[in-house]
Amino acid sequence: MRIYVANLAKYNEGELVGGWFDLPVEIEEVYQTIFEPHELDSNGQPHGDFAIHDYELPFEISEYEDIEKLNKMAEYLQGLDTAEPILAGNYDMGDVISFAQETEKEEYVEDIIYTEDLDEYVQYRLEQGGWQGVKFMLKDINYINDDYYRINGYGNIEEVPQNYHEELVQEIMSEIKGDFLEKKISKSMNKNKQTELER
Repeated sequence: MRIYVANLAKYNEGELVGGWFDLPVEIEEVYQTIFEPHELDSNGQPHGDFAIHDYELPFEISEYEDIEKLNKMAEYLQGLDTAEPILAGNYDMGDVISFAQETEKEEYVEDIIYTEDLDEYVQYRLEQGGWQGVKFMLKDINYINDDYYRINGYGNIEEVPQNYHEELVQEIMSEIKGDFLEKKISKSMNKNKQTELER
């Protein structure tokens, strides 16, 4: 996971000054790389602005994303046992299910059923509605040897759409990113409330 951070003042002058940084990254390293010494104050803070102009991440970000927040998210993801194939971009539906379970986002994969569980589900539907119900339930299945299937909103079995596992990862990652943002907002609000109380 990495980001390309650019010096905006130089960029606006037509000069590309920036660098690629692996996450997590010390913010001071970013400042020292993309700004010249005279562009930093006595505390090492830049006088000018910067933006993320490119990234290699398993989720979308804006050019003004909080780098500290990205660091925390990167540390979280790198600490997960199931995230390695996701971050490498080489994963299947089984990897996505494991990732969703470890990140407590099971709701994204609760409609996915393993082939091994299909017999049990068919038996259950057979007892509930007979063979006609089972026939209707399986009407959208063309290839019976898939590893995974999806249960639609009507309780019928469908084939998992191509690249559906990638869509699920995007949705899970977006929610995880939202979780980190909300924590930051919540922390900021609590700090503001504390300041008001002290006044």
